[in-house]
Amino acid sequence: MKNKIVLFVFASLALALVIVGCASTPKINAVPWSLSITERTSASIEMDVIGVTASDQKYFEGMSWEDYWKPDSQIRRDARPQSKFLEKDKPWVISAKDSAIWNQWLKHGVVELLLVARLPEAGGLWKVPVSLDKKAWKAQKQTIEVDVLDSRIVVTTPPRD
Repeated sequence: MKNKIVLFVFASLALALVIVGCASTPKINAVPWSLSITERTSASIEMDVIGVTASDQKYFEGMSWEDYWKPDSQIRRDARPQSKFLEKDKPWVISAKDSAIWNQWLKHGVVELLLVARLPEAGGLWKVPVSLDKKAWKAQKQTIEVDVLDSRIVVTTPPRD
């Protein structure tokens, strides 16, 4: 009888761990999306796009503007961003067909892109994560549209419900 109780307890614990483990983190089916980033201000704005893995998400969430944008920032170098100084009303497009960057990102297990801007407005929304999940966006032509303003980055493509 005692062995049956012990066996029941262990079986229940194992089942509970499987259920909790499976339900805790939904699997992201990352796919290449084209990204169109447009500056909507006349200010000089430098923009970075970083491929982020699931294990790096918390690290980048806690990253400060000062640490990322300081001269010779090791954080920025290690992030290996795609970078560009934006021009007003001229979209910067990172195409889903650019196999070189997408092969690199997907090979490393990237699940989101982190959009990072050196905004003229201190304290603005300077970093925005963009999911690469296959079902994340209601996008025209598989393109996620983004506007960069003086004080924030705005993803204008609506998410799927």
